[in-house]
Amino acid sequence: IIMSINIFLRRRALLSNTVSLYNTVIGGQGTITTTAGALESLLGLTSGDVSYFNINGNDIEAKIDVDYTLTNSLFKNNTTITSYKDTDEHVVEIEDQCFRNATNANDFLLLGALIIGTLVFRNTAITTITLNATSIGSNAVRDCGSLVTFDARFTTSTLGNNSLDNNVFLGCTSLATVNCALVLETNNAGGRDGDIAYAEDTLGATINYF
Repeated sequence: IIMSINIFLRRRALLSNTVSLYNTVIGGQGTITTTAGALESLLGLTSGDVSYFNINGNDIEAKIDVDYTLTNSLFKNNTTITSYKDTDEHVVEIEDQCFRNATNANDFLLLGALIIGTLVFRNTAITTITLNATSIGSNAVRDCGSLVTFDARFTTSTLGNNSLDNNVFLGCTSLATVNCALVLETNNAGGRDGDIAYAEDTLGATINYF
């Protein structure tokens, strides 16, 4: 019994150490970006910023040790990427059109990004997305026809470029729930932000203010 317990503990420790080796998973890119140096070049990092790199199936597993920005159009029209998960919140900004038309991308964990540019997730396969961003650009999730839940509770002024626009959720025909900041209930001359009004009145989504 003692031997069995020891074996179990060693296996658990090994699994724990393996998981802790990486903080970033990029799905579907393992045959495209095949080395740590190539990943550093792709993301605009310095040599040595990726301290662990592994290909698991067709997914990249990496440990990135610095904060960085996902730059303009970085994965635009990339139909092989399936996910981008940053568990240590090193991605601090996502620039315009970064994942636009990445039609198979459906899993994002990017809670460290405080600025989301325009058209960032347009026409992706997301069903739910949670963002901690204080600024979210116009058309951010436009044409995401599978999107059911949009959770962005920390926007400080408007969705999109201004309180009148209603383009963030255009084409989001499955949208059912929007969780958003309380400021969006009254930022449009005392009325709802244009994007919130569109989500509620045109798409029939339930709006929850926080």
